Amino acid sequence: MTPPGRLESMVEHHVAKRGPLEREANEAAWRLATTGAEEAEREAARAEEEIARLLANRESYRNLLAIRDSGEVTEPQARRQLELLLLDHRRHQADERILAELVELGLRAESTFAKFRPNLDGQPVSENRIREILRDSRDAGERRRAWEASKAIGPEVAPLILEMVAKRNRVAESVGYRDFYALDLACQEIEEEFLFETLDRLEQLTRAPYEEFLDTLFTRLGRAYGIPKTEIRPWHLADPFFQEVVPSEDVPIAPLYADRDLVEITRRFYVSRTSHPTTTGWTRCSTSSGMPCTTSIWIADFRGCFAGRHTRSPRRPWPFCSVAWPPTPIG
Repeated sequence: MTPPGRLESMVEHHVAKRGPLEREANEAAWRLATTGAEEAEREAARAEEEIARLLANRESYRNLLAIRDSGEVTEPQARRQLELLLLDHRRHQADERILAELVELGLRAESTFAKFRPNLDGQPVSENRIREILRDSRDAGERRRAWEASKAIGPEVAPLILEMVAKRNRVAESVGYRDFYALDLACQEIEEEFLFETLDRLEQLTRAPYEEFLDTLFTRLGRAYGIPKTEIRPWHLADPFFQEVVPSEDVPIAPLYADRDLVEITRRFYVSRTSHPTTTGWTRCSTSSGMPCTTSIWIADFRGCFAGRHTRSPRRPWPFCSVAWPPTPIG
């Protein structure tokens, strides 16, 4: 069989085995993230370990290298499939035991995050409650307690994260990379020097407008809390991570979404941007904290996975939305 024919056969075999596993892993991970259920953690671990074993297969990796080195795969889509398969296999060419341990550690961390509830004034509270306080309260003490409570997850997951870092670096070193950071960038086809040069240039170009924005924001917050702008601290901000767009004082957003079906709006948007517009299901649920949410999962496999979560509360009728969207499909 010619190298292009061998590649086509390998891709078909890979998709047939990996597709169902990706779907199982993604759906179990979703249940884990929204419920913290131990059964979901076990199901996700089983599927992800199977995927890791599939990609750790050294014979498959050698065959892919041989096909690449033949130079006979010239059709653009086939060549791209070959490149992506090689990248996926490369990061898994390590001891299967360590790969399985990494899967377990990652899911334990996910489970810890899913089950975590900030303890505020002696009572466990939802993330919605923390965000409501940071958005609405004018009590600086309450705001600080809420913000600090939301950060208590750090000590709980820190040991898991540090263990993951050490094991990931061992995997990277075993396949010829300085550390996992270098391996991960290589597998994403990003040159480290280019990345940092770009980020440094971006920082230089945005420094002045960012500092101007912060000065305006901190001045406004200082007036609201009756303190100098130099005394503004993280708990004076509405977003506990300072990552979301700062709400405008002039344009109220909530009324725009009050009577809209946010899940349907999001579904239409993302499905219109994939070549595999298949809906696998809808779930309307309440999380283990009792926090109302709407979850939707579409196309939950590696050919075009989308997962979206919307969180609403009576005081927050617009969505808190988290999404997962994969790179270009290989099949």
